[in-house]
Amino acid sequence: MKSFVFFAPGMRCAGCSSKVKASIDKTPGVVRSGVDPISKRCIVYYDETKANEEAILKATSDAGFTPTLENPLKKKESLLVKNVLFLFAIAGAVILFLIEWDLFPHPENHITDGLFQMLLALPAVVWGFDIFKGAYQAVRYAHPDMQLLVGLSTGTAFLYSLAELLLFANGVIEHPHYHFCASAMVLAIVGLGRKLEDRARKSAASALEELTDLLPKHAHLLVDGVEKDIPTELLSENDILLVKPGERVPGDGRIIEGKSSFDESLLTGESLPVDKGVGDAVTGGSMNLLGAFTMVLERSGDDTTLAGMVRLVEEARTTRPKVALLADHVSGHFALGVIIAALLTLIVWWLIKDFNTALPYALTVLVVACPCALGLATPAALACGLGKAANCGILYKDAAALEAFSKCQTIFFDKTGTLTNGAPTVKEGCQDATLLAIASLEQYSEHPIAKAVTSEASKRGLKPEPCSNFEAVPGKGIKGTRNSDNAELIIGTLAFLKEQGVTAPDNDRGIHAAINKNYLGSLELIDPPKPEAEKTLTDLKERGLECILLTGDSKDAALEFAKTVPLTDVKYRLLPEDKLALVRAAQKEGRIVAMTGDGLNDAPALS
Repeated sequence: MKSFVFFAPGMRCAGCSSKVKASIDKTPGVVRSGVDPISKRCIVYYDETKANEEAILKATSDAGFTPTLENPLKKKESLLVKNVLFLFAIAGAVILFLIEWDLFPHPENHITDGLFQMLLALPAVVWGFDIFKGAYQAVRYAHPDMQLLVGLSTGTAFLYSLAELLLFANGVIEHPHYHFCASAMVLAIVGLGRKLEDRARKSAASALEELTDLLPKHAHLLVDGVEKDIPTELLSENDILLVKPGERVPGDGRIIEGKSSFDESLLTGESLPVDKGVGDAVTGGSMNLLGAFTMVLERSGDDTTLAGMVRLVEEARTTRPKVALLADHVSGHFALGVIIAALLTLIVWWLIKDFNTALPYALTVLVVACPCALGLATPAALACGLGKAANCGILYKDAAALEAFSKCQTIFFDKTGTLTNGAPTVKEGCQDATLLAIASLEQYSEHPIAKAVTSEASKRGLKPEPCSNFEAVPGKGIKGTRNSDNAELIIGTLAFLKEQGVTAPDNDRGIHAAINKNYLGSLELIDPPKPEAEKTLTDLKERGLECILLTGDSKDAALEFAKTVPLTDVKYRLLPEDKLALVRAAQKEGRIVAMTGDGLNDAPALS
């Protein structure tokens, strides 16, 4: 299955996107499609043995929208003439409105007055050429939409007024009825609405553009040790690159020389810098904070992790939750319903009074249905929500997930690294021998607790001893063999030590250590909550959500932590399967739940 991305610049609302999607989905070989009227983007997945890109583009054209491979939001056109014309259209509409209420001087002669009003309305009619073109396309392809309503109402008002002027000038009628004001006012208001829509579109797309702009435009390529600056899009796999301090990594790869600290917050949400050295993977778009390093490129361009994130957001924006599907369905029939209502209004008032009375009422019915707020509001809200979330480091797999999350009742929280800084410190009172034994094994772990232990050992001048046969048991502990005397080290929870045959006191606090099945001692760690944790949990609880802590910590440590932040409930001494069971139990009760976590032991519950 292949994917194909293109744009349909003519789309203005959900009704337009529904037409495009329906036409594409009818194409043989198309598996699924997503169409976003905000970004004008279309994503199509198709079976390449049954369909091709030409057939998909033709289906889009058949729906009345000209497709293009160029992103219309990135086109930089000269808008000076169009903006000046729009200003004249606004000015003309305002003057016509004042004339309508006899607040602006105008010729007393009906012919001169008609010509004067027509000239004032002309800039709005010329500016609205795209609307009339869209209305024609709607009739041609039998897809009535909002542009048809605008074009029909304003075009009818202008042409009727022009006909009245010509008929009066030729002596056919005694008194003309001009509706140039209605035509100009509607086009001006719709134009103003479109200006605001365009601002909303750019705002909705800005967060996504921030992600795409994270990859630098140029990279330092090393060829036989000589540095050469080339555009990032020319990079290929296995290129050797130099990344200097303060620069962003140009693609995914691995460090082969040097080390540095990286800001990956926009990619992972992790606010703390991440230290990496030779052999470690680096992600394209992350910021190199400290030293220069050399890397080998493994993925660039559209294959990077960052590009995958962007695709995920784009695909989410082209999916539709239930509320949007309803809006799509309604807006698809809305225009036709309004036209029928306008015709009935015209006929009824024509029969009751006369045509000159009936026409303004019929035009009013068409006018009040414009602009297309119904068709634009839902996709605009989705685009803004998904874009803002992406800017905060939150990715939704589709729009349905965004809608489901709005109904969330319970959020389960992991503690270490999620609600806390993930940088615990050792509490005073631990003996050096115990600390050294624990640090000797923890030096092989990447867990935040391991960093705290090795850091404390370094402060005390203790050098961890080399070990082998390192084994980590998620949610329980670690074990291995000390090379100097082949002693078996067991580090972890009290329950883990007892599982390994260690006789230990019932002091279920902190990390416990044993050598050759003999209990050695324990150490306690302090991991304060993040500065924003209290406010976040308070806000969530005020919204009616349950905030439940799921932690592998002991009862005492978990309850002590719960005193620092406002939690609904605390679950402690949990293994990965225990967290999973609690999530499943809540779901079976019919609750919509969310899970936050960052560790291996959270993976089952997160999935």
